[in-house]
Amino acid sequence: STGSHRLFMSTKKYSSILTQSFKNLENCQKQWLSLSEKGTRLANGYTSLKQKLVFLQSSTKNWGVFETYEDLQKKVEKKLQQKLENLKKQLKAVLAELGQVYVSIKSETILIKKTYAATCCEFGTRFANVEPIFCSLPLIKFVSLASMICCAFGKDLFMKSVTLDDMEKETDREVLLLYVASWSLLPNVDLEMMDQISEILEAEIQNTGKN
Repeated sequence: STGSHRLFMSTKKYSSILTQSFKNLENCQKQWLSLSEKGTRLANGYTSLKQKLVFLQSSTKNWGVFETYEDLQKKVEKKLQQKLENLKKQLKAVLAELGQVYVSIKSETILIKKTYAATCCEFGTRFANVEPIFCSLPLIKFVSLASMICCAFGKDLFMKSVTLDDMEKETDREVLLLYVASWSLLPNVDLEMMDQISEILEAEIQNTGKN
């Protein structure tokens, strides 16, 4: 019938949009991990130099080790400050790139939500909330998954931004190492969940093709 054909073509269109959006989200995740690794290397270097500078300043102030080498001490301190500033600029550049990736993640999430809204308008909320868009999962489930992804990376971006600001003021070695670890480990992002989402979508698409 005409109604069944329209339903089939619309479902195919919406499932195609979903497939591409989640592929794009997967690519965004790969970019995020790569940039986080780069940021971690820079943050490690920053922490190491910061500790050298703190040691140099405290040694001069408390022990007077470099009293006879005041000119040398000033030159070394200046070099360390320059290197720290350069590393901070590089970290800010990485953060800006992460911000661009997050914009892409938000765009894909918005597209998935618009697809849900369009489906509701065309076939009603019951179809969007109950009927499988691929093999077994309804469209609303994919909206939920995309929102979870967007929220997780949004929290990670905010955390990285805050820690980057704090790194300039912080001198405690343990705190600095915690900041480095937070860049590396992505505590707000459940990578296992991300892999499960990819597996779910892939299984849905493959099973749809078999049916």
